[in-house]
Amino acid sequence: MVAIAPFAFVGFDNVPQLAGEFDFSPSKALKLILFAIGAAAFIYLAMLMAASIAISEAGHTFDGHSWATADAIRVAIGPVGPVLMVIGVTMGVITGLNGFMLSASRVLLAMADARMVPGQLGYISHRAGTPVVALLFVLAFCVVTPFFGREALNWVVDMTSAGVSVAYFYTCLCAFKAMRRTAAEVRDGVVLTEPRTSPGWIAFKSGVAVLGCVLSVVFLALLFIPGSPGQLDTPPLIALAIWVAIGFVFYLSRRRALNATTEEEMDRLVLGEHAHAKL
Repeated sequence: MVAIAPFAFVGFDNVPQLAGEFDFSPSKALKLILFAIGAAAFIYLAMLMAASIAISEAGHTFDGHSWATADAIRVAIGPVGPVLMVIGVTMGVITGLNGFMLSASRVLLAMADARMVPGQLGYISHRAGTPVVALLFVLAFCVVTPFFGREALNWVVDMTSAGVSVAYFYTCLCAFKAMRRTAAEVRDGVVLTEPRTSPGWIAFKSGVAVLGCVLSVVFLALLFIPGSPGQLDTPPLIALAIWVAIGFVFYLSRRRALNATTEEEMDRLVLGEHAHAKL
């Protein structure tokens, strides 16, 4: 479970993936992410507590049941319990799918703006103002994938944990380097000292970034070290290798355009007006 934990946190990064469309300060994104994590933790804990109370009061056990939580709620409040559970779960699934469709299409849009993928994926509908080609691409991919079977989806989950761990490591490393640069600018007087650039706050954020790098390495070790309880099986490794190969081909095809783009232009293309926002 620990090895595939990064996959479970993928939903919370929907907020920063929409950074290019924020009409507020990017610093508020941190508050949104923390609130989302707290709300999700509260809901999960409330569900577990409700089921535990129902089981203990009724004196029932549900060994071997496919959905013990729904059975416990049915014992507590009757047939309407599982119905309410199904409604709640359905709403959760639909909102999750909607969020992933939204964020995945915006990631493709940002990559198209950054010239990492073909520019057609960055086409914006003049009527709806949405990346319609990217949305259709994600939709087609999602429609086809379930036909490979549940086991193939498990392979995707396993290999995604590796990819997410790499992304977390890279993001935390960039955050650490950004904090070091901010600290140097404050020390040299380029940036004025304020609450967000105080030495203590910079040290705290740098420590969090380092901790994120360490945890990412731990997750990767659990997935790849032979004999580890979370070691990837052969099919997920093959799927991961294919995915990396596809990414490498895309990189080779776009390398010339990427090398011709300056850092300032890349910031402008991807982040727009938020290119120089403070962390």
